[in-house]
Amino acid sequence: MAGMSDSTFVATVAALTRINQDPARDSASRATARDSVLQGRGLTPDDMERAALALEDDPERAMALWVRISEAAIPTASPPPPATGTP
Repeated sequence: MAGMSDSTFVATVAALTRINQDPARDSASRATARDSVLQGRGLTPDDMERAALALEDDPERAMALWVRISEAAIPTASPPPPATGTP
């Protein structure tokens, strides 16, 4: 996929998705965080676009990756606090 492993693509898109869905961030904060994710992985927006476009030739693989991205992008729920006493 344009020189990028599936796991790198999944992890990067999931991280970018989490950033975009974070209601605590404003647009400037989102842009900075997205740039940081890409730079930290040595990637550019063009690299990501090329990788995504390469998936057009393999729809089954694309679907499998999007499922993995969706699963990875969902924040892990925190367990409920322990019960303290009787209600």
